[in-house]
Amino acid sequence: MKQLSFILILTVSLLLSGFTQTSGSYVMDVNNISALLKTSGIHFFDTAAHYEVPKGSGKNTIFTHALWIGGFDPDDQLHLAAMRHGQIGNDYQTGPVAADMNVTAVHAAEYDRFYVVNRSDIEAFLQSGSSAIPDSFWEWPAHGDTTIGQAFYLAPFKDADNDGLYNPRMGDYPLIKGDRTAFYIFNDYRDHTESHALSGGLEMHAMFYAFDTPQNDIFNNTLFINYKIYNRSNVPLQDCYVGLFTDIDLGYPNDDYIGCHVQKGFYYGYNGIDSDYVYGINPPIQTVIILGGARLEADGRDNPAFSLDSITAATDYCSRYFNSGYPADQYGYNGMNFGDGIIDNERMGMTKFFYFNNNNSVTGGPNIPIDYYNLLQGLWRDSTKMKYGGNAHTANGGIGPECNFMFPGLSDPCHWGTNGIDPNVLSYGNEGWTERTSSNAPADRLGLSSTGPFSFPAGAMEEFDFALTTVFPSGEDTVFTFLGPIADSVRTAFNRGITPYGQDFTPYAIPHTATMMPIKVYPNPAQDQITVLLPATIPEALFTLYDLRGKALMTQPVAQQKTLNISHLPAGLYLYRVADSKHIYSGKIAVSR
Repeated sequence: MKQLSFILILTVSLLLSGFTQTSGSYVMDVNNISALLKTSGIHFFDTAAHYEVPKGSGKNTIFTHALWIGGFDPDDQLHLAAMRHGQIGNDYQTGPVAADMNVTAVHAAEYDRFYVVNRSDIEAFLQSGSSAIPDSFWEWPAHGDTTIGQAFYLAPFKDADNDGLYNPRMGDYPLIKGDRTAFYIFNDYRDHTESHALSGGLEMHAMFYAFDTPQNDIFNNTLFINYKIYNRSNVPLQDCYVGLFTDIDLGYPNDDYIGCHVQKGFYYGYNGIDSDYVYGINPPIQTVIILGGARLEADGRDNPAFSLDSITAATDYCSRYFNSGYPADQYGYNGMNFGDGIIDNERMGMTKFFYFNNNNSVTGGPNIPIDYYNLLQGLWRDSTKMKYGGNAHTANGGIGPECNFMFPGLSDPCHWGTNGIDPNVLSYGNEGWTERTSSNAPADRLGLSSTGPFSFPAGAMEEFDFALTTVFPSGEDTVFTFLGPIADSVRTAFNRGITPYGQDFTPYAIPHTATMMPIKVYPNPAQDQITVLLPATIPEALFTLYDLRGKALMTQPVAQQKTLNISHLPAGLYLYRVADSKHIYSGKIAVSR
């Protein structure tokens, strides 16, 4: 019924508003999840929910999912982009930001797609000495069109010959994450018909990735998301927040609860009754983990990490934590890179968690720009801050103190969410403050977590990392005891850059060792001739000369030592590649006249 009603509302809304949607989509199904990605920025939904776990079961845990971002310019004007279900409008369009809004819109269709690359593609490419180049490498959007004001560097790539240009013929290849990456570019440089807020001139590079790990249930049921957000405008933004909106529907949508884990930095949806109408008994739990948020201001320190052992060892830890004199320390409870021995690389974690109702009440969804921003910073639509207890509003049982996280259970031992004030957690029962102890009726839940505030200068880039992990508990498991270790497993692997079974998160980011073939091409600069000299271990290879656009100008087999005539070439800079069945070497050579 929810899906049918939504389709009717969406159809009427589109007809009334003249709103057009982007059409690009891709189904990410490399592991036990089948997730529909959409270039509109509203993921996991088309005519029905499509975040299917297990893959092929026809059962889904998420209805929709979208990115929010907002902040203020020096004139105190709010710039914000946000999406929910797409029934109102759209704040996003595809492609990189160009010289002006109209130019950006004209070129949006060129980027209305996902760029998909597999780890196996890169492995085969390196093993073949780059003689076999898959189509996905040529399609990779490494460079923008600077003649219309786009940034030159877009999608990341391994620059094998260090010339600053992406050219697979020279051994370059996409830099991806996981066993498969689906990458796309979008921006908010348009009229915002969802939030009706001002554009921020922001460009987002989204990388969805996953690992095919049947030997590891946690990673086999996880989808990772990396966002790189660029401020392409000339306006700095302050007090910025980035949020993830998720409509968690665990099978049947109207029997769910929602909560968060403050110390581990995630929120989750779980069934409010023992058996779900779709999944049956022991239905899954859907988590949304904030792995890394915005960078913190440099303070010249490796800010300390928090652990429960710290409390065991020193009863005054919480007090020292709140009164350290370094503001960045107060993000250490669930932030990234704290206590790793490296100075000033710390990133925020989850700083707010909110759920709101799908109605027009004071605790309902946003209508105007400031409503969206209020939710990002943990305020209700009436601009009042969440209050601990009940449903976090004074009209709905919230008694205080003011708080940053709804339904944290027992996950906040130092009371970070209430700024160190003890909210008398156990007065809510052995579970602490949860939907269950608040006697809520299970229902459809809309969750929003955010990270911030942070400053976003003009021309800057901020990176954000998330993980969506679906967990299938057994009969004796409870949501409050076993989710923390699962989130720790994902976070630890992400921080180390290596999965528990030894796979790099970013495969082949370091040049393949075989590329360092000891050959010589001389003289450089050259005039009428060049000589290619191979080592004794390489009896023969293929020499190819290219212009700077990657067009092959000469291809010659070479053995040990060979002199080639280049007298017909005009003066300029050229690229070359020397390859045999196992090795590849590339470089540049200048021709002078």
